[in-house]
Amino acid sequence: MSAVRRCATLLLVPAAFAFSSSSAIAACDQYAPQVLHALATPYQYEIVSAARSNGVNPNLLKAVITAESCFKPSAVSNKGAGGLMQLMPATARRFGVANRFDTNENIHGGARYLRWLLTRYGGSVPHAVAAYNAGEGRVDMYGTAVPFQETQMYTRRVLNAYQKLSGGQRAQQPQVIRGGKSGSCEVVTHSLYTIHGNETLQNVAKRYGMNVRRLAALNKISRPYAVEHGQRLRVEVCGRWAEGEQASHSKSDRSALASKIHERVAKPAANAKDERWGFDF
Repeated sequence: MSAVRRCATLLLVPAAFAFSSSSAIAACDQYAPQVLHALATPYQYEIVSAARSNGVNPNLLKAVITAESCFKPSAVSNKGAGGLMQLMPATARRFGVANRFDTNENIHGGARYLRWLLTRYGGSVPHAVAAYNAGEGRVDMYGTAVPFQETQMYTRRVLNAYQKLSGGQRAQQPQVIRGGKSGSCEVVTHSLYTIHGNETLQNVAKRYGMNVRRLAALNKISRPYAVEHGQRLRVEVCGRWAEGEQASHSKSDRSALASKIHERVAKPAANAKDERWGFDF
């Protein structure tokens, strides 16, 4: 047996072992982008459909699923959250999910919740992600500096996965695209953002990729562009993203495909580099 083949054999472990623990889920964002996209493949149709319906970047949905369940639809947390996007029973009822372990319902419900959070926080991905974990009440109080290590680590994991899935682009930037530079955004809409602490209008403009004068005019603010804590501003965000790639797999194929992919993905060694985690799917 060659050294390469022997190494590959050691890296592959049964899916039940590789993804049975919370530590394996917590390490999921460490996989290379091609592995994360491969893990999402069985659910690509639902992810794209939910993203289009709710105006959420499909890569953000994949990133949240990465941190929540590592694409295991049967995952259950010790707090009672369940499914791919780890919906709590109350959250599921709130966003119209009858069966949290139905992949289609779970992903659409999680996408509706993310859309609601993104709207609440003016399109800010870090705020929405922190609130998805800790609740909007805590993020309203602390912003992204929620004083819980779990939330801080969770936010870092989601943003890390989002950056990888987005091809290395900065995931910290809100989902904002303006007319004339629309990229993958089909419809530009408006949302509200609340000033926190000592933020300036220039800070908000940079966060949303807007021209300061455009943001000031939108909110009827004159020079020197003074704003204060608690003030609410109108900002431009992406209301609907362009249609993403459709999955070519039927529902009857997805369960088998998911098992196949999980069987081919092992937990990375502590010193493994992302470049080592490429697979020919």
